[in-house]
Amino acid sequence: MLEPLLARLEDGARTALEIGLARAGECGDQFFGTEHLLLGVLAEPSTRVAQTLRSIACDPELLRAELLASMRCAPPRTSQAHVPFTPKVLNVLAAANDAARELGAERIAVEHLLLGMLGEPTTLAGRALAACNVEREKVLAALRARR
Repeated sequence: MLEPLLARLEDGARTALEIGLARAGECGDQFFGTEHLLLGVLAEPSTRVAQTLRSIACDPELLRAELLASMRCAPPRTSQAHVPFTPKVLNVLAAANDAARELGAERIAVEHLLLGMLGEPTTLAGRALAACNVEREKVLAALRARR
C-alpha cells in the first residue's frame, strides 16, 4: 500500500517526507508520526502550504513552534535504521492521494499532505492544526483561490 503512494509524491512532498523522517531520527523516535510529517511540510517558509496557512490567518512559524513544544524528544537515534510509519501517517498519505485526485492533480503535493493531516484530528499534527484554526474547508478554499 505504501509504495504506490510514495511513487505519486511530487518532489516537494517527497522532500517534506524526508525532512520529517530526519526529524523523527533527531528526536530519537521509533516511529514516523504525523507530527514529523507536519514539521517536514512546514520546513520551507515559501511553500504553497505556508502561503495557504498565512492566507487563513495561521502563522506557520507559530504552528511549528507549538508543535515542537508538544513533542517529547529523546536523545537522537544513532543508527540509520528504517523508521516505520504509524498507521495514522498511512491514513494521511491515503487521504492526501484522495485530496490530490479531488483537486484534479496527477501527483500528491505538499498541500495535499496538509489536507490529509486535517483528517486525523486526534494526532499531534491534527491537534496543532486545530489550535491554529486550520480547517479543511478553509484550506480548500484558499487552494482553489490560488489557482
